[in-house]
Amino acid sequence: MNWVASARATGLANAAAGGTGMVLGQMLRELGAHTVGVVSSAEKVEPATRYGFHEVLTTAEVDAGALARGCFDLVLDSVGGEFRARGWEALAPFGTLIAYGNAAGTTEEPSSPRDLRAGNHSVAGFSINTLAARRPDLLAAIAQRSFALISDNAVKIDITRMLPLARAADAHRAIESRRTTGKIVLVVTQSEPHDEARRSDCKR
Repeated sequence: MNWVASARATGLANAAAGGTGMVLGQMLRELGAHTVGVVSSAEKVEPATRYGFHEVLTTAEVDAGALARGCFDLVLDSVGGEFRARGWEALAPFGTLIAYGNAAGTTEEPSSPRDLRAGNHSVAGFSINTLAARRPDLLAAIAQRSFALISDNAVKIDITRMLPLARAADAHRAIESRRTTGKIVLVVTQSEPHDEARRSDCKR
């Protein structure tokens, strides 16, 4: 992302009040870019603003035409669907769209070289799972740089809820409701010694 953003760049991010969106807002601001975030409800405007975004629009405002077209150097999208389509429309000439998720679950249309050429646009993708499987060394380097931003207080992580691993389904339902902000952390604890003994007894 740092090779796209600069002191004169403008960045747009969907899901700006989510755990990743809040981090991206802070990273873009740290790089000197002017940042605009999109959130699903008015209640999420304040946390998104607090975590780095200069301007925050709700999806209702975007639906009403508040999002400027053709003026963003960088669009960060984890939602897909109509949100990604609007991201393409918002890109400035020589702008880049980075797709790092598809939360909407819609079919992702391929980007043709013809369309990219006609729009003077470029596209990039990012997948932690693919990097972990194919280039763990690159993922480790990215993680090291990311953790450095946190240790230097350039980026703060907003943990809004902690749940035991056994309630992972509740965490997924909360995220899918689109009412959450920040990070939900699943807590993994080691089994108590007597639990291990009880399982051993069952094997006899």
